[in-house]
Amino acid sequence: MSVAAHDDIEISILKLPGDASQWELVMRFLTLRRSIFIHKKKWQLFDEGSIEFEQYDTATVATYVIAHRQGEIVAGARLLRCDTKIGPEYSYMIRDAYLKKIEIPSEICFEEPPVTSDAWEITRAISIDKTPIPMQMVLSTIHDYIQKDGGKVCLFLGPPAFLRMARRAGYEPRRVGNIAQDDSGRYLVLAFDIRQTDEAG
Repeated sequence: MSVAAHDDIEISILKLPGDASQWELVMRFLTLRRSIFIHKKKWQLFDEGSIEFEQYDTATVATYVIAHRQGEIVAGARLLRCDTKIGPEYSYMIRDAYLKKIEIPSEICFEEPPVTSDAWEITRAISIDKTPIPMQMVLSTIHDYIQKDGGKVCLFLGPPAFLRMARRAGYEPRRVGNIAQDDSGRYLVLAFDIRQTDEAG
């Protein structure tokens, strides 16, 4: 599904099986992730061929929100609802980190993250544009998507700089854990509330 474009940028919300015809955009997003995270930032992540992916990219559960200009990916992020279960062991990245199931410091959360259907997670957010506009468009699209699904809160795992960007975009993010640091850099988990619409009005 695509939403309105701005400044020649189109935003696509993609999930299988319904968006199989546009899945090439997701593959380009995974390729860009490999270029940024593995080649540029030297993160020790799994890759195969030209793409970077992991268990949270399971096609039946992950939703991708991707900004593209004439087919070129300029920004994007991965969404998982917090009641997600991936096999017998995994749920979603932030919670699995807190539970020490993956190699991300557990102090990124002060308390165990939710497992409810009204909470969502944003991870693997990237932008290669010289302005913050594409990522702000991605964030706005994610907010509206979660809102329509009945979501109330969204968790974001990413660099501390996102805190300033989210505030400039009109959100009120709050830290739910300590800033962590490892070989991949500094990052933290933020939570922000989804604005509720007055359906009666």
